[in-house]
Amino acid sequence: MRTRGVGKTTCARILAKTINCENLQPDGEACDQCNSCRTFNDGASFNIHELDAASNNSVDDIRTLVDQVRFAPQAGKYKIYIIDEVHMLSSSAFNAFLKTLEEPPSYAIFILATTEKHKILPTILSRCQIFDFRRITIQDTVDHLQTIVTKEHLSAEPDALHLIAQKTDGCMRDSSVRSTRSSASPAGNSLIKIPSSTSISSTTTTSSGSWKAC
Repeated sequence: MRTRGVGKTTCARILAKTINCENLQPDGEACDQCNSCRTFNDGASFNIHELDAASNNSVDDIRTLVDQVRFAPQAGKYKIYIIDEVHMLSSSAFNAFLKTLEEPPSYAIFILATTEKHKILPTILSRCQIFDFRRITIQDTVDHLQTIVTKEHLSAEPDALHLIAQKTDGCMRDSSVRSTRSSASPAGNSLIKIPSSTSISSTTTTSSGSWKAC
């Protein structure tokens, strides 16, 4: 799917953590207490591997990953491989990966994240269960930004949060960054607001997170 900043990689990490949790909760959430959860939280899990295909997209990179897959996990049930921006893999890399994806070991799980699903070879897509992430709605974005504002002990005008949600087009990552930049004013104020002389309909955000009239 094309939408960026909506939590694809974050969800992949949460899923990976939950899969290996030794004491799943009744609601399906990870317990956060077992050894697997603690090592994940500490960034020390040997069962969860991430590959950024944007910068590691060669045949050699995939062959290194395939070599790792051959070894069963020392602890836990599964080894999870998260490949981010998987559409960036070269055709040769995809072909080198195909055999392992066709017949993976019982303990290996692959999670592929991409913003360009149409660039992935059909032979790869046909072997995947696909989940399309949609843009986050404006109201959901506003609600999440308000949660951040509350936790960070900031203040924010409702119209300002609504404007940020509009301008970031469903990308929660951009919304969070812009709200943080907007609260860091040179005057030391921790208020996210729109200048009084500017209306929502005539306002845009700059790359630095400040406001200016169109």
